[in-house]
Amino acid sequence: MRPRRAYGRRVARPSKYTADDILDGALHAVALHGRQASVADISQATGVTTGSIYHRFSSRDELLARLWANKAIALGAFLLFLLAFSALAAPLFVRHDPLQMKVVERLRPPSSVHWMGTDEYGRDLFSRIVYGGRVSMGVGGAVTLLSVALGLVLGLYAGYYRFLDALLMRFCDGLMAIPGILLAIALMATFGPSARNVVIALTLVYAPGVARIVRSSVLKVREQNFIDAIRLQGAGPGRILWLHVAPNVLSPLVVQASYIFADAIISEAGLSFLGAGIPAPAPSWGNIIQAGKLLVFKAWWVTVLPGMTIVLAVLGLNLIGDGLRDWLDPHRRMPMGRKRARRPSRASLSCGDAPPGGPCELLQVDGLRTRFATEAGELTALDGLTLSVREGEILGLVGESGCGKSVAAQSILRLYDEKFQVSYEGAIRFEGRDLLSVPLRRVPEIRGGRIAMIFQDPLSALDPVFTVGSQIVETIRRHDRVSGREAALRAEELLALTGIPSPGERMKSYPHELSGGMQQRVMIAMALSCRPKLLIADEPTTALDVTVQAQILDLIRELRERTGMALLFITHDLGVVSELCDRVAVMYLGRVVEEAEADELFARPLHPYTRGLLASIPPLEGRRPLRAIPGTVPPLSRLPAGCAFAERCDRRLERCLRELPELEGCGVQHRVRCWNPDGVSE
Repeated sequence: MRPRRAYGRRVARPSKYTADDILDGALHAVALHGRQASVADISQATGVTTGSIYHRFSSRDELLARLWANKAIALGAFLLFLLAFSALAAPLFVRHDPLQMKVVERLRPPSSVHWMGTDEYGRDLFSRIVYGGRVSMGVGGAVTLLSVALGLVLGLYAGYYRFLDALLMRFCDGLMAIPGILLAIALMATFGPSARNVVIALTLVYAPGVARIVRSSVLKVREQNFIDAIRLQGAGPGRILWLHVAPNVLSPLVVQASYIFADAIISEAGLSFLGAGIPAPAPSWGNIIQAGKLLVFKAWWVTVLPGMTIVLAVLGLNLIGDGLRDWLDPHRRMPMGRKRARRPSRASLSCGDAPPGGPCELLQVDGLRTRFATEAGELTALDGLTLSVREGEILGLVGESGCGKSVAAQSILRLYDEKFQVSYEGAIRFEGRDLLSVPLRRVPEIRGGRIAMIFQDPLSALDPVFTVGSQIVETIRRHDRVSGREAALRAEELLALTGIPSPGERMKSYPHELSGGMQQRVMIAMALSCRPKLLIADEPTTALDVTVQAQILDLIRELRERTGMALLFITHDLGVVSELCDRVAVMYLGRVVEEAEADELFARPLHPYTRGLLASIPPLEGRRPLRAIPGTVPPLSRLPAGCAFAERCDRRLERCLRELPELEGCGVQHRVRCWNPDGVSE
């Protein structure tokens, strides 16, 4: 066991939010927004995802109990049920034919024979309103289903695929530029009056608005860490879009659907009133009112009673929408056993060139440049990054925030390709194969299977609407041809391997129900589910307390010894690096400035930046003054011509300001990017 120098360990505040935190946020949201405060308002006040708040309910019975405790929902549901039941069960209790005309009984007022009176042709008004509910509510329901479905498809693809965004949204903008009722009238004038054409016309009116709402939600969801984690597991765009993005954007559609239903009923009534909707003699609430418009002062019931029916229907739907906005969770649990995924090809890849008798270079990054296209121009986040990871070793990647550590990890996995306008130069060789030359559609075969990743914040990297077991099962079945039961058993074994107690029970838990340490263990289990050759850990202990940090580090060390996998460990904590890593690479502004064995680097740091990092950490033993690194990191838009650290360096030479040094050897397996590593003055 080699000795390690002891360095201070950083204690970070746990990211776990308790039920009290959520309740405090709810009180704050209510104080700001009143009783109309939504789950989104509570989510914004607490920082907890809406999916986590929804899934705080322990059971379906509890959810229903809380749901029906809302008086608005109960009243709205009662009104809607009464109208819908009356329309569907009309033949059981309606005594009069809604189409039968009796001229001798025309314009009779409400009585025991005709409960709501008769119209100008002597037809029973009650039977016409009841049967008309079939048409009006049927049109409203059909318009709601079709517009939500069409808008969901348009919004999902527009928000997820950037090249479709402009085309689909300009189409929607064109339809939304025309007032809805005028567009509907124009379409009805083209198609002709009928119930089917009313449904088509109103669907085209409401679908663009739904698409806009879905698109805005997709733009937020697709940037979440759990989407990157799912992409990392090897899931394709279609699977990500429909199984993970879509469930997370359905919440706003619940309320929107209730309002569309209500508005479609009103719009159908308006079209029928104008003679462009449901043609007579078939009854609908709109054409009943249209027939009695000239008799409002002579026979008020002909127009007032069907109008009140429309008011009750719209009121019920609005009450339901307001209640569901806060209480209804539209997401369904993903079943453990799902349709078997086709196993991708996993052709054996040869190891890259390795020195004779030495370990194989599993990963070789050579001169990698990652550039992002922005409004301010092209920014170079990685500028000639060079590093390697050998089989079975742990390489620590350290540096200040913003130096490019996470960019390096996600560039290796090409996670940016589907999110940003990014370009790469150089080479990323994994097992001898250049990943930059692999077509993007083939990259998922490597992600999650050959290379896995643990993200910094496990709660944001796990999908809040699915159980942890289902997410591990999905990863396994994406890469291996196994049944759902077999995948579930393997997932349970992985949870047990990572030290989670009662793994069978924890399989059914949602991410928010686990502590920060257990969430991180779940992420590790998911990463190990397909036996990766390389595991990338992006600051996996940052949000954990010291005790849990130690447990996670011990677990990683044990799993490395047991599985033989290599590890790229990204962290700020040099204390963790000194305990865990075999080699260390120090990054500054997109470049590796020093690389050496861990013992060698801590004993003899050569680069001034490495010296500054070590000097800024308090020792656990003895006393010495702490020294901060002077100056600030230059922005990516104004990189210096020479060494990027020159302006902050107390050893700089004239050539440091003009020429960029190369990463050169200064001993056995010790490389440094510096013109003056020994501190010699000019």
